[in-house]
Amino acid sequence: MKRITTILIGLVLLALGGLAIFVYANRPSDEQQIQIALDDAIRAARNGEPGPVIDFISGRATLDGEGGASRGDIGKYIKQSKPDVVVLQKKPTIHGDKATIMSPVKVTARILTMEQSYELGQVRIDLEKESATQWGLFPTTKWRVVSVQTGEINSRELIGQ
Repeated sequence: MKRITTILIGLVLLALGGLAIFVYANRPSDEQQIQIALDDAIRAARNGEPGPVIDFISGRATLDGEGGASRGDIGKYIKQSKPDVVVLQKKPTIHGDKATIMSPVKVTARILTMEQSYELGQVRIDLEKESATQWGLFPTTKWRVVSVQTGEINSRELIGQ
């Protein structure tokens, strides 16, 4: 009986080790992780689903240097307006655990039957790596937005609509 238990424990450990190697060998690069995170957040916002967008935005996020827009305000804005966000140049500049995307951005928001478009010149999106787990078991990292600098319009008014 002890031999069977030892063999089963060994097989489970071997399977977990193989799974860990598979996870780490197939992990996307930092640049790919940033692209995936941006694409997922934009797709979810377009569908009025704030959940993935709120998960994508770090709790430390600031908008134009201010932290006043709560996650609830952002979620309400996304549900109501279903914004279509187009980041024209998604290539990040990565420096260790920090990354920056500088790009023109076009935001089209729908409030009831009206549609408003905003073209923002150079928007700066700052991202940082944060600890996470994959499948609740394997330690990994995720990229999260920690700051957005629009520089052209009062972004507080955009979210407050």
